[in-house]
Amino acid sequence: MNTPLKYTLNIFQTAAEFNAAAAAFIIAAAKEAVTARGRFVISLSGGQTPNGVYSLLAKSTWHEQIDWIKTFVFWSDERYVRFDDDRNNARQATSIFLSRIDIPATNIYAINVNVQPDEAAKEYENGLTAFFGNAALRFDLVLLGLGENGHTASLFQEQRCLMDSRKACEPSMLRKKKCTALPLMRP
Repeated sequence: MNTPLKYTLNIFQTAAEFNAAAAAFIIAAAKEAVTARGRFVISLSGGQTPNGVYSLLAKSTWHEQIDWIKTFVFWSDERYVRFDDDRNNARQATSIFLSRIDIPATNIYAINVNVQPDEAAKEYENGLTAFFGNAALRFDLVLLGLGENGHTASLFQEQRCLMDSRKACEPSMLRKKKCTALPLMRP
């Protein structure tokens, strides 16, 4: 018997209200995961959506509520551009908040953009397998933004990679962004 999923739809009047609620939600999820499983595994998003949340998490009143030693950070997608490019999602999260908190560098699993896209996807998939072992890829929280054209995690309806769920990560060309993206396919 399938149990229907329960969800709550929250509507915020301002971006500041949304950011505060999202940061509080992340903190609650982190505390719950660490209590239940001894660690918090989060997959971050890129784009503009999470920037305000990331800015709040950089402030001590917010980030001091998370046990960063037991937190492990991945990405739901990465634009295949150099790390110093403003479009790089790991750079964005690092510059806004990861560099401002006390998280071990070994707990951050960025996608390597210094190798060819197919190799980067394979490396990331291998890293996920090494981290999760024989267990399913199970993140405690996956942050997803929503692009102006309705996409999320660099996934667009015309992409062939959406039809193959065997891979955890696969390169995909973003014509409008003029770059390749590496979306996480099986969170």
